[in-house]
Amino acid sequence: METIQAWVTLVKDIVTILATSIAAGVAVMGLQAWKKQLKGKTEYELAERVLRAAYQFREALAWVRNPLIYEGEQVQAMKDANIEGNPGDPPTRQRRLKAVYEKRW
Repeated sequence: METIQAWVTLVKDIVTILATSIAAGVAVMGLQAWKKQLKGKTEYELAERVLRAAYQFREALAWVRNPLIYEGEQVQAMKDANIEGNPGDPPTRQRRLKAVYEKRW
């Protein structure tokens, strides 16, 4: 009878050790998966922010380089840069365009 109890105790201890080892292994694998997921999510969010910033920069640069210049924008740029003269005069036109693009930038 004592031998049976000893065997039952031994089997119970082995099963407990195996169950604990398996649980620890699953926990380690779960933590590694979580770590990979967290790293991937962080890299994805960073890439998304960089891409959005690149798109915003592209749009801003396209606006600065836009050849369409409104009259009010020209007048305001000329006032800010203290440019006077005939708007049809080529040197005045160059200074006016330079003032507009500098103000946009």
